[in-house]
Amino acid sequence: METVLNGLLCVAQALFLWLQSVVLFFVPAKYREKSVSGDVALITGAGSGIGRLLALRLAKRGARIVTWDVNAEGNEETVRQIRAAGGEAHAYTCDLSNREVIYKTAERVKREVGKVRAAHRGDIGENST
Repeated sequence: METVLNGLLCVAQALFLWLQSVVLFFVPAKYREKSVSGDVALITGAGSGIGRLLALRLAKRGARIVTWDVNAEGNEETVRQIRAAGGEAHAYTCDLSNREVIYKTAERVKREVGKVRAAHRGDIGENST
């Protein structure tokens, strides 16, 4: 019985992938991916790990990066790497466990950089609660 279920699951996955490829064949590439060029992207936890990698990737695609991290040194290193690659980045030290600090930092970002168009929590899985 388990073999039959595994076989049906395999057929269902193959059918799904085939259908997905047919749909993507007819959808123009410009509609498959959102352009972030020129958008302000805020990334929390950008001082290291996934947050840093995401910041570097979005900067490479033309986004203006705002990094938030409690680790000021790591945060500044991420910004240095982005700027060295020709991107625009701004570092803000922010303790995400303090709501008042978050609001103050958000107002500062809005004043100094502009309206944030995309936000990502880059610290997911890294001691996050």
